Amino acid sequence: MSLSYNNSILAQTISVSGTNTSVTGVLIATSGNFTNSLQVNNVNVSVSGHNHDASAINTGTFDDSRLSSNVVLYPQFNNVLGQASSVIDAVSRVLANGAVTATANQLLVSFFTPTTTTTISQISMSTAGGAVASGVTLARMGIYTYPTDGGTATLVARTASDTSLFAANSTLYTRSLDSTGGYPATYTLNAGTRYGVAYVVVGTTQPQLVGRVVVSSVAGLSPRISGASGTQSDLPTSFTPGSNSQAPFARLS
Repeated sequence: MSLSYNNSILAQTISVSGTNTSVTGVLIATSGNFTNSLQVNNVNVSVSGHNHDASAINTGTFDDSRLSSNVVLYPQFNNVLGQASSVIDAVSRVLANGAVTATANQLLVSFFTPTTTTTISQISMSTAGGAVASGVTLARMGIYTYPTDGGTATLVARTASDTSLFAANSTLYTRSLDSTGGYPATYTLNAGTRYGVAYVVVGTTQPQLVGRVVVSSVAGLSPRISGASGTQSDLPTSFTPGSNSQAPFARLS
């Protein structure tokens, strides 16, 4: 039997096995079940295996098993982005078809908003085919919160400094979060919260990394997708991002 309702009120005629049956009451649905009785000839009748077709859903939640196959779920969304369900890519690999290079000791950052809450313990970035890091005295990656455009980015997690970072062409570098300095070894990225993932290399030669290049005037529109901070000796605990066209690819896992 299929019951179709609009605004939680059902029609008062139901077809059962092709025969119209008069219904004396009005049914109201809440949380997927009927709160009032279905009556046929003034006799209560139980309803099971019913379907709900609504013109709009404004409140409440559904688990994935109850959603229509026509609704795009998080796993399907991830497949389109080419990303596993347990990771978050700050820049989609589909769009990371460029190369980015910081100026001397400059911090570059990509901003992103997770679509699901995920706890991560590693950051990955990849070198491209150009220059590699040399003469390095400090190199690390980190995660920032960035609650408002034009506001302050705050460091919440980081990897240890590693002078071998970005030392070879076309290589993916994965580093674990480091608890030194009171930072966490794991960090929870909350759905709907804006974050940034950044790197800094202090050395003679800046490496060329995989990323996305967008004109600065467009990249700086709200919500900002990339940013930079001038000469740094390490990842700062907080900074105000400047406009920048380069967004490095980063995977958080």
